[in-house]
Amino acid sequence: MNRTKAVIFDFDGVVLDSANIKTEAFLELFKEFPEYQQAIKEYHIEHQGITRYKKFEWIYSELLNKPYNEEIKEKLGKGFSELVFKKIMKADALPGAIEFLESLKNNIPAYIASGTPDIELNKIVKGRHFETYFKAVYGSDISKEEAIDRVADLESAKNSEMLFIGDAITDYKAATSRDVPFIAVYSDEMKEYWQNRGIEPVNNLMEIHEKMDQLVLDE
Repeated sequence: MNRTKAVIFDFDGVVLDSANIKTEAFLELFKEFPEYQQAIKEYHIEHQGITRYKKFEWIYSELLNKPYNEEIKEKLGKGFSELVFKKIMKADALPGAIEFLESLKNNIPAYIASGTPDIELNKIVKGRHFETYFKAVYGSDISKEEAIDRVADLESAKNSEMLFIGDAITDYKAATSRDVPFIAVYSDEMKEYWQNRGIEPVNNLMEIHEKMDQLVLDE
């Protein structure tokens, strides 16, 4: 582990068991359109880690064929936040997440790169008293690729000296686009995707200790 200079975490489905909360929130927001529920669910899962506002825009333009404007954006965003915030504040941590974060604390800096809006993400992190675990928290104000670049600059680290832990396609693509070692966290929805790429996801974040030891990093 001494070669790894920073660990970057996605948040929902990686630190907290909250990925399904957001899936359910999308379906609830658009429950008046039962004919599109499956399409909305599939699009959300395929684009986990991307800001909710881009998903709202896609739903309106591609499914509902309705105009999407700032008023609708704000209304949907508020409704979505109200649906998920209380549940996320009570969500369990993923197995091994707190133990793994404790093991990194004062040893290897940890960061968050999430598709959740920055204000909301910081509110959740502080409300759950997670702020002591993370050196910085990056939400949807910047892309995950940009978050990786910022961490590399802050830690004076090569991309190969960092680790990205995620559960979604966007996490994987961000990490691979920057040649950052990637570890997937298991979810039923993504099982086939990881299998097709020869990636064995972890069920407990403490498994990452062993996987980090096995990573071949550049000097």
